[in-house]
Amino acid sequence: MSEENNDNKLPKELLLYDGSEDKIPVLQTGIIGEISKMDSVLSHVKYDFLKQPLANFSVLSAQVDAICGKNSFLTTKAAFEPLKSTLWADLDKTKESVLGIGKWSADSVCAATTALSSLKESLGASVSALASLEAQTSVLASSLGINPITSVANQISSITGLVSPLSESVRELIAPTTLLSDLSKIALDAHQSMVDAGSLSEWKLGVVDSASYLVDRQVDWTSQFCHSVYGERPFEKIDGLDAISPNVNILSWLPIELEEEKKKKEDIKPKEALEKTTILRLSEKGKRLINKVVDINNLCLRTGREQLFKYTATTTRAAATMGGTACASRDDFGFIIDGLYMFFYENLERIKGLVTDAVVRGEDAFQCIFRVKAMRTDYRHDYEHGADGDIRKKNKMIGSAYAYYSGKPVLTSSQDYLLAQEKLYDEFAELADILEHELMKGVN
Repeated sequence: MSEENNDNKLPKELLLYDGSEDKIPVLQTGIIGEISKMDSVLSHVKYDFLKQPLANFSVLSAQVDAICGKNSFLTTKAAFEPLKSTLWADLDKTKESVLGIGKWSADSVCAATTALSSLKESLGASVSALASLEAQTSVLASSLGINPITSVANQISSITGLVSPLSESVRELIAPTTLLSDLSKIALDAHQSMVDAGSLSEWKLGVVDSASYLVDRQVDWTSQFCHSVYGERPFEKIDGLDAISPNVNILSWLPIELEEEKKKKEDIKPKEALEKTTILRLSEKGKRLINKVVDINNLCLRTGREQLFKYTATTTRAAATMGGTACASRDDFGFIIDGLYMFFYENLERIKGLVTDAVVRGEDAFQCIFRVKAMRTDYRHDYEHGADGDIRKKNKMIGSAYAYYSGKPVLTSSQDYLLAQEKLYDEFAELADILEHELMKGVN
């Protein structure tokens, strides 16, 4: 099918896209999957996730660069021209879904979906290369009488094997390709360095062990969360999950954070250094907060109440993201704000039913819900229209929320985002304790 035959069938948003950065629509990293499955994917995706721009392209950018031989996403357009006819043919099947949900860019869709597919292929190749390097470092270890080293190649193969019977969407939820790819890269770099040097490095082996631990921890926890929320259901199908993949970035920052701890204390071991990292502290706080949400809902069931927090496909993705992300950018922080908003603000009426509207509106512990709403307005809504007074009021409200968590009305650095994320997690953990205490009053 030629482009001429398809052009008049496509939504005008696709035809008029000019490649400029400020018009890159809408492809959240979660909206991935085979182009051939896009018609089923789009039917389940929520509008809120489609509205946000594809600013958070860092996870896939290196792979896109490798495919295209380019250094910028905006210059990849020509590289994907040969794929347009296939892409457009499939998009034609989903024209109504596209028009009903949001504005799309053919090149953005094609770039991200192709990049993820290629990332999966490259993961397989890197695991094979890693197995070869591990065999060589194992020979070095054996000659020195050192215990067998951790095999990341075996770990990745084991994880992918365990999740292989599941649908692609659930596999990505529990064991994201990007997470496994980050693990493979850390191990490849370490083993290649040791093979080239002809000697082992206790520090490099410890870094690999730390990365391996974080992956096992994330995969195990996400699996348990899915089981506790859905029982056996997610291992068949969760409605709307086809387009969901969590934003899990903890391994991206691991080598850097470990090196920073080593600078502070030269003889520190990687395991000890890991315990001091921001990524471990924040990801564990995120996991504990989500575990508390599950505990509260279970308590509701035991006491004959309606569950306080509604589980949906989008909150499932948000939970996995909150338990595996350290916010070093605006986009990372936006994902955390989305999660807190969906769990708490979207369930505000149920919370009021437990503690009354007056308590929610008046007590300090509940104001974090409204601050999250304000920050999400900055991320997901166009509020620069309307009366000047209304715009100023919204800007002041948003600035006050940011200032509460970071001391600044605008977050500008990775430290700002990390500080705000931690304070948010702490506040919502305290709020969850209050809600649990209220529920326990009716137990006896």
